[in-house]
Amino acid sequence: MGKSTVSAFFKQQGVPVLCADEVVHKLYSAGGAAVAPVGAAFPSAVVDGAIDRAALSKCVVGNEAAMKQLEGIVHPLVEQERKQFIAECVVGDEAAMKQLEGIVHPLVEQERKHFIQEHAAAGSPLLLFDIPLLFETQAQQGLDAVAVVSAPAEQQRQRVMARPGMTADKLEAILARQVPDAEKRRLADFMPLRMNGPCSSTSHSTHRALGKQQVLAFSRCSGPTVPRRSVVAYGGPDIITSGEEEAADPFAWKIKKSWKASDGSNHVGSTLAGMAPRPFPGPPPSSGPPLRVLPIGGLGEIGMNCMLVGVKDRYILIDAGLLFPDFQDFGMQKILPDVSLLAQWRDKIEAVVITHGHEDHIGALPWVIPALDPATPVYAGSFVMQLVARRLQEYNLYNPDRFKVIEMLKEYEMGPFQVTPLRVTHSIPDCCGLILRSEHGSIVHTGDWKIDEDPVDGEAFDRTTFDLLSKEPISLMMSDSTNVLSPGRTPGEKIVQESLAQKVLDHQGKGRVVVTQFASNLHRLASVKAAADAAGRGICFIGTSLNTYLEAAYRDGRAPLSPSELIKPDQLPHMDPNKVLIVTTGSQAEPRAQLSLASRSASNNLKISPQDLILYSAKVIPGNETKVSEMLNSLALQGARVVAGRADNLHVSGHAYQGELEEVLRFVKPQHFLPVHGEYSFLVEHARLAKERAGVLFTEVIKNGQMLGVHERRNRNTISTGSMAAATVKAEAAAAAAAAEAEQGTAQDEPRSGISVIGEVDLLRLFNDGGKGTGTATEMALAERETLAFEGVIVVAVDVIRPKAAMSSGGWAGAAGGAAAAAAGGLSCKARLTTRAMWTDQGKLLDTLHQAVNSAVSKLPGDASLGLVERNVTDACMRASRWFNNRKPEVIVVAYEHDPRSAVMVLPEGVDVPAYKNNPRQNPDAASSGSDLAYD
Repeated sequence: MGKSTVSAFFKQQGVPVLCADEVVHKLYSAGGAAVAPVGAAFPSAVVDGAIDRAALSKCVVGNEAAMKQLEGIVHPLVEQERKQFIAECVVGDEAAMKQLEGIVHPLVEQERKHFIQEHAAAGSPLLLFDIPLLFETQAQQGLDAVAVVSAPAEQQRQRVMARPGMTADKLEAILARQVPDAEKRRLADFMPLRMNGPCSSTSHSTHRALGKQQVLAFSRCSGPTVPRRSVVAYGGPDIITSGEEEAADPFAWKIKKSWKASDGSNHVGSTLAGMAPRPFPGPPPSSGPPLRVLPIGGLGEIGMNCMLVGVKDRYILIDAGLLFPDFQDFGMQKILPDVSLLAQWRDKIEAVVITHGHEDHIGALPWVIPALDPATPVYAGSFVMQLVARRLQEYNLYNPDRFKVIEMLKEYEMGPFQVTPLRVTHSIPDCCGLILRSEHGSIVHTGDWKIDEDPVDGEAFDRTTFDLLSKEPISLMMSDSTNVLSPGRTPGEKIVQESLAQKVLDHQGKGRVVVTQFASNLHRLASVKAAADAAGRGICFIGTSLNTYLEAAYRDGRAPLSPSELIKPDQLPHMDPNKVLIVTTGSQAEPRAQLSLASRSASNNLKISPQDLILYSAKVIPGNETKVSEMLNSLALQGARVVAGRADNLHVSGHAYQGELEEVLRFVKPQHFLPVHGEYSFLVEHARLAKERAGVLFTEVIKNGQMLGVHERRNRNTISTGSMAAATVKAEAAAAAAAAEAEQGTAQDEPRSGISVIGEVDLLRLFNDGGKGTGTATEMALAERETLAFEGVIVVAVDVIRPKAAMSSGGWAGAAGGAAAAAAGGLSCKARLTTRAMWTDQGKLLDTLHQAVNSAVSKLPGDASLGLVERNVTDACMRASRWFNNRKPEVIVVAYEHDPRSAVMVLPEGVDVPAYKNNPRQNPDAASSGSDLAYD
């Protein structure tokens, strides 16, 4: 059967088809593309218009060998080959061919079924690439939301209406996404996709295939559809999956990595083992205030937000963040909360809830999750959960049954609380505050927040719900204190959007534009995208973390741009500089970040030129001022123009200023207030603002490790009763004083606070070196690292030469042999030494150290042990270094016998040799390395 006969049949059907036999075989045979033929049954499947369905069903799927052959093969998506492929393979009109540009046909059976299931579950129109797919869709699955893409919209409607059992009402229900219950049950086995609301984005794969004009009737969009295939059809992230993984994992994706950060436990180090048990702070559950708050981190510091909140003896954990180390934490990359305490008292922790996706709120999860009971659920918003899932998959800790997505204003039972998340705005999408309700009172936790009056993603701060909270008694409110020292209100992101657009347009025709920002700030990325579109520039990402956040946003339907729109870094040298806008990492001058590397001419992807405009669209984090200034100066020295002034409006904060802090306090009208998330001075100022400007009578400022107890007040002027012993004593004393005053006619009915510190626990600060090394400051040898950095190091190898008498006595001698060895004279040595990170004054320090070593060894008797030699040499080097340049370096000494037969040890009379040899308090040589000095 000729190709024209096949074409006539397909034209009659009105279905565009990838001719998976003739044309693909032709391309393969000619060597023009890496595509294999699928099956030989195609020509015989259609004879004179009659359909042999059994034969036709094998056309695209092919036999098992063919399917395996096709797995992982990349289709001819190079422009020339792609156009030829479409022109020869697709049968249909010109519009249909355009619709199929950039779409890769799901050739492997498993992938093809994924494609069907995804679109069917969403009720979206299905792309009918081949006849077998059409047969399977209609006959086997019975799906109704199927459109023939090559036909006009009205023709599609008529075709669907012509199906058996289809009515106008049923079709309208499908188009409106109102699938009947029977349909839902039938589609229950398919992978569900969340509906995000009206959308017209052509970046979503369904829209790219059908064209915006053909999906207007489908008023709700499932978001970007992620194809489950081993080839990338639209420039998105490369992913792999299997049917089993998809059934067990609601995210059903796994990032291709050549390495894993951990096997699930070896990154934990010593954090969960060997720690001394500590009592849980606070009074017993049967006494004291019922509402309790124990901050593990985040108070008195910026970062490491982690807090236990509970009722009596039942708690939930809010956030699990890390703290980025300062310059004095040498070699450390993360500072972690005290997970050993969480592990010890894991039976009290019934849930974890995450307020948003910044590292200071989710970064410690790989260490917190192993510390908790494996059944403890973790709750987060959908975008945050994408970030959490990827991070925990890297550490082999992700279990989809344990991680649960929450929605705003829905109530969830978490431990002792009924928890309601509510929307707040911040510098990252999907942020929420929390309302924690219990029979003993309610707590409001704002998370990190500001009020953006016109957010770029349209998710506004929920003023209404905050205002309604004033109508119920809120026992305690906790609020972000980061910007409490800033008067006024936080500017909105739209100001940055306008400023970026203006500066990019002003640089038209002058060269490239480079923007550096926080990778997590997707709102800023939307502003950058708007500026690039206005100037007709394409966007290129240089920096891994940018792709990480964009990928999570893309999967959650929040991405400000499609990954397929990005320019690859290796294409930059071949592009017109006036058509490029580069977004890069390194706003804090991190040594390995791309902009920092570029400032030192060390980046392979980003080379600075004098025509570049560099827009610094971020805030300098306290402590990084010097590094950032040096980086920007280096960029300017390379000829680039750097714009980083506050007046340029290139950055706005994600944290509330004083005006917003006061507004929300007045909304909620809490009985008690606890400032959180900030330096200690910030907390004090926030407490003062709440009391003096918002009218909150009772505030408290605490530190990490202090437990706060809260009684719900029955009204604004009366506290509820409590049974805590200390509180009772205080109350009785106050009552006695009030009675005495009443007798004198001076007693006053003043309100009393229901908030107080009821316990404290000493918390450990844990460190991670970026790999598997995790432990306390002592275990990570931070003091030694500091000594090495500031004082330097001396390494000495001592070849100990003993006198002949000592050599002849040899071995473990008694008192007489020892006396003979001592009488033979002192030791001598040959020493080799070196220094690092020390001023040597052209070698004079080394000469001084050599003299000190030789002198120290020569003063020892011939029977001196190697341990004694090492200690004396260490002391001598320390004294010599201090005399020479007033340094106290780390000294490492290794002593060994010039002749091993000469080793001698003189024992006191009556001492047992084995016992002496193994007792480090008597024999320095028995002490372990680095600890022998501890036994002196």
